[in-house]
Amino acid sequence: RKKRHWQKKIDIVCPSKWMYESAKQSLLMKDWDLNIIPHPIDLNEWLPVEKKLARKILNLKANKVYILFNAFGVTSDPRKGSNLLFKAILHLHSLIKSSFLKKIEILVFGQSSPKNVPKLGFPIKYFGRLNDEISLRLIYSAADLMVVPSIQEAFGLTASESQACGTPVVAFGSSGLMDVIDHEVTGHLANPFDYLSLANSIKWVIENSSELKLGINARKRAESLWDSTIIAKQYYDLYSSK
Repeated sequence: RKKRHWQKKIDIVCPSKWMYESAKQSLLMKDWDLNIIPHPIDLNEWLPVEKKLARKILNLKANKVYILFNAFGVTSDPRKGSNLLFKAILHLHSLIKSSFLKKIEILVFGQSSPKNVPKLGFPIKYFGRLNDEISLRLIYSAADLMVVPSIQEAFGLTASESQACGTPVVAFGSSGLMDVIDHEVTGHLANPFDYLSLANSIKWVIENSSELKLGINARKRAESLWDSTIIAKQYYDLYSSK
C-alpha cells in the first residue's frame, strides 16, 4: 500500500552507514534519495569533567578501574545485550592478573539496585535513572571505559556521549556503533555477539587507554563529527540542495 500511495519520493536521512545500507535494501526506499547525517551533540553540555573531581563528587575511589554500563531497559529488550555483557565480565577473571582484579568495579546507571544483584565477581554500584546532563557527565567522566553491548543500535547515543566526555567505549562491531567508535583509537570493537571477544576488548582498553590516549581521541572525534553546529550545517546543505 505504501508503494502504491507514496508516489513522490521522500528524502531519507540515516544516522549511520548501517541504517543507510538497510534502507537501500528496502523495497520501499531503495530508489529514494538516501543521506547519512549522524545525531548531534551539544558539546558545550557534553564535555569532560576532570576524573578525580568527578569521582570525588560521586563518592568513588581514585585508585579503582571503573567499567560503566547503561542498564536502562535491558531486562525487557534483549537487543541491549546485557546477557553477553555479564558473560564477558565473568570471563575477565581469567584474562586479568588476580592482583589487578581487585581494582575493577562496575558502575551502572539507568537502573536501581535489583533484588537479585548479578554475581559477576566485582563490586557493582547502581546510580539509578539519571535525568540531567550534569549527573550523566559526571558518571561518564568518572569511568575508565563504557561498555555498550547492544546487538542492534541505529546510532548509539550513549556511546557518543561517553566519548564526548572523554571516556573510551567498547562495543560489538555491528550496526550503528561501527560509525561511533573508531577501533583502537577511541575504544574497541569486539567480534559481533562473541562475549569472549567482548571480554578481550574490555581488557585491551584497560591496558592501553592511557598510553594510546583513547579518551583524548574520543573527545576529538566528538568535536569533529557530532558537534551540533556541524550537523546543523549538513541539514542546511541538504535542504538547500532541493
